[in-house]
Parts: sequence; C-alpha cells; structure tokens
Amino acid sequence: MSAFTGALVTALVAVAVYLYLDFQAKNTLTPFANTNCTRITGEKTAPLWGPEDIIVHDDIILTGTDDRAWMIRGRHMQTMLTDKDQGAIFAMDLRAKEPKFVKVPMKGFPGPDFHPHGIGLLREGRRTYLFVVNHRRNEDAIEVFEWLLTNKDASTAQSRVGTLRYLYSSVDPAGHRELNDVVPVSTRSYYTTNWLSHEPNSPMMLYEVFTFQPWNFVLFCEIDVNNATKCVKAAENIVMPNGINVSPDKNTLYVNAGLARQLLVYDRHQNNSLSLRTPVDISFAADNVDVTENGDVYLAGQLNIFACYRHLQDISRSGNPVPGKVVRIRADRKDPTKFTQEVVFADDGHVVRMLTGAAFHRGKLYLGTVLEEGLVVCDAPHIV
Repeated sequence: MSAFTGALVTALVAVAVYLYLDFQAKNTLTPFANTNCTRITGEKTAPLWGPEDIIVHDDIILTGTDDRAWMIRGRHMQTMLTDKDQGAIFAMDLRAKEPKFVKVPMKGFPGPDFHPHGIGLLREGRRTYLFVVNHRRNEDAIEVFEWLLTNKDASTAQSRVGTLRYLYSSVDPAGHRELNDVVPVSTRSYYTTNWLSHEPNSPMMLYEVFTFQPWNFVLFCEIDVNNATKCVKAAENIVMPNGINVSPDKNTLYVNAGLARQLLVYDRHQNNSLSLRTPVDISFAADNVDVTENGDVYLAGQLNIFACYRHLQDISRSGNPVPGKVVRIRADRKDPTKFTQEVVFADDGHVVRMLTGAAFHRGKLYLGTVLEEGLVVCDAPHIV
C-alpha cells in the first residue's frame, strides 16, 4: 500500500468514525427548556464580534473580540486587513446601573496589529495582569498587560473597567504560528496551547483535523528581564489542544484536547514540568475551559465537528447552527484521578450558533462564540 493510499484510507476511516460520533452526540442532546437567555451586543461604533473566550473577575466580564473571518479562511486574508480592522478587549461591569460592554483602553500598546484569541488572568497581590494570544500578521505573540481597575462607584458603565497598561510582548523563538489559549502562572511565565500544525483551511490542516493527528502540544514559556522569551514543550502528542487553565492553587493544569473529546488533567511540578494525571473522556469537542474560585471546571464546546466546519465557512454568519453544551466537572475529594460530570446547558445551535466558552457567575451562565456578534447570558438557577 502506497503512502498516499494509506493516508486516504486513514482519512476515510476517521471521517466515518467521527460521523458516527457526531450522529450519536446530536441524537442524545436534549436542549434545556425554560432557560431565559438574552444576547448582549456592543455599540454600533464598537461591535462585539466573536467573544470567544470569557473571564469573570470582581463582577466584571472580560472578553477579547475580533472579526475572525480572516483567520478561518486562511492567514493570507490577514494581509488584506487595514489598521482599522483590529480586535479589542471588552469589559462589562455587572455592578453598573445599566451594565454594557465597553472597549477597554490599552495604554502604551505599540500596535496597531491586535487580533486577540485566548486570554488569561493572573492575580498577584493587589495587582491584576491580562495575558492575550495575539495573531499578528507575521507571528503569534503573547501580549502582557497590567489591568488597572478603578475604585469608582458603579454609576457608569465604565466606572470600574479601568485601563490595560501594556508591559511587554512574548514571542516564541521557534516561531510556532497557531497558538490558541494562554494561562499565566507568574508575571513572566505562562503555558500556551499550539492547536494546529498547519494553516487554517489548508489541505494539510483538513487532513490533520479529520484524521485526529496528535501533532500538537503545550508550551511553557518564560520571559527574562530583557523581555526575551524561552519556551519548552511541556506536553506533547495532543489532538488539537485548545482551551487551557489552571486550578486556584496552580498545581493542576487543564487542557481541552478538542477532537479527542477529552479533558487532559496534568500535575504541575515545581520546575514547571507537567505529568499527565488522567484523561477525562467527554462526549463533545470542548473549546475553552473556565475554572472558578472553588475549583469547579466549566467546559463549553460543540457536538458536531462537520457542522462546525460548515458554520465557519458561512460568510453570512447566520446559518449552519452547531449543537453545543456546557459541562461542569468536579474532582473527587478522595481520588484526584476521578471526576464527576454534569451537563448544565445544552443547545441545538439556535441560542448560540457555535458555543466556544462559558463562565458561571452569580446564578448566570455567560456564553461565548467565535463568529457571531454579542455574548449570550442565561439564567442558571439550577447550578448550585
């Protein structure tokens, strides 16, 4: 059998397996009834496109936005963007009398090339830092900001949102080009996922995705006093590592292996190396992962990979809904290798056309998406 024939057979078998899994997942999905959901959009002059990753901090919802159609269709489209075609960080103060999303000013950012993807938050003492995956035209970078929140009252939407003060950028010398998400563990160190080995929408990327190739990895990176970056592979041989986060004590690292339909749970050691504690099998392709202050893990993602592909190719952004769900995962207190799973939200794709992120806060679920405008918030009194 030639190499080409072998690759073709592998692809056909993989597609058949995934079609079966997608069919099975779709037909076991029961959308949540009587869930009161609303969509919060931005202003006409500052639309909230693709709030893909969500963070809740001190009653403030934080998200990165960008019109990601260029990225889905290939990086060659990025050369057509102008300085006006940039992403932004948005925040909504839930304590405001009339909460709404406002663009967070970025002081000192050299820009103008800013296309955020995954975001990660770090608290050290009284200071708060935001790490952002930025898809520049010629490279991927992690942009590091100090988030300068204000202590004003909640009389206006911008009251406590504050500003982002640019500190420095981190670029992997190896030039890994498909970074997805980031979680900081100190002001000068972080883990990040490299989710693809080939450019989005390329023939090799399609082969990689639809044959579930374990070609990708998690990087651990450190930034020295001269702002030079050194990265090492902390975990390898992963099928599309996507969302990443860390436990409140920073001893456990969570990585969504999307197409493998697994949450990978790693023990993090003092030298920042990782060892796989256990893979947790889940029934869908999880995207982002959120960890609450009490250690609960929330996964959001899609049930049908082919519906995802059709949705991402839809220029109108209004068609091809993708079934999705949110699962809460809790570790067993006696056995750290065992986890319980509970579906806390399910949708056939008509509430959120492609679900990518979820954060639970004060009885509500905040749901993100990759191409649509606006963030969806749902009442969730059933989550206790």
